[in-house]
Amino acid sequence: TDTTPATFTWISDLTNPQVGAFTVNGLTNAVDPVVISGAATIAWTVSDSGGSFLKQADIWRAAYVNAGGADCDEFDLSACVWIQVQPGYSAPASTNSWTANTLYTFPATGDYWVGLHAVDNVSRWTGEGSLGPIWVTYTAAGTPPNPPSCVPGSGSFMGPQSVTCTTDP
Repeated sequence: TDTTPATFTWISDLTNPQVGAFTVNGLTNAVDPVVISGAATIAWTVSDSGGSFLKQADIWRAAYVNAGGADCDEFDLSACVWIQVQPGYSAPASTNSWTANTLYTFPATGDYWVGLHAVDNVSRWTGEGSLGPIWVTYTAAGTPPNPPSCVPGSGSFMGPQSVTCTTDP
């Protein structure tokens, strides 16, 4: 019979991890959106001082909506529908501080919010706080610009004519 006393170790981590830095293409949240064509570089620095170490960083996305009613815009984020874009970017084992980045391509041309959660090994998490979310205007690579609108329009004209053309963004 083994009379050696059993030894157990518990981690009592009551501290949420922290997001120290969060950018999209090197830019932070601002009044105007980050304009992107092609893949975006999403970067972060996260830390954990609770003892369980970092587990992962989760990137979240919501469509920007400003149509009146249940908006998801710079004035009100309460109606945003957030989607986790990856199952989580794993932190290196036994680490309390981690800086990393990833490339991400949005699903379609449009405006989006991008957020970040830092998660530790006891599943405590913290969002990006005052560092975000970050507003992004994304144009898929190869998307042609809107054609100009000219007045007068196409046709044959006699004599000098003044033609004014404008483009919609």
